[in-house]
Amino acid sequence: IGERHFYPFARRIGTQDMIDHSLQEHAEVKHLISEILQLKRHDPRVDQSLQQLMKSVQSHVKEEETTLFPRLTSVASEEELRSVGMEMQRTMEE
Repeated sequence: IGERHFYPFARRIGTQDMIDHSLQEHAEVKHLISEILQLKRHDPRVDQSLQQLMKSVQSHVKEEETTLFPRLTSVASEEELRSVGMEMQRTMEE
């Protein structure tokens, strides 16, 4: 949902550099998930990979909450933010 609605919106209002970075992090997380899914359940690398995934996701969320979201709220209007939020909500309900 974020990649479909939120990131294009953020890119349009001038946070291209931050969105590119976020999308790169998303790709890394997807790659980690793919690697984990290919491992056998009792493979010793599963725990290590899950820890790496957890750290990557936590870091990504923290970065968005402390950097991207404040920047967006400073440049986007309440109406724009509400509109993208409604688009995301509709998609989740589909």
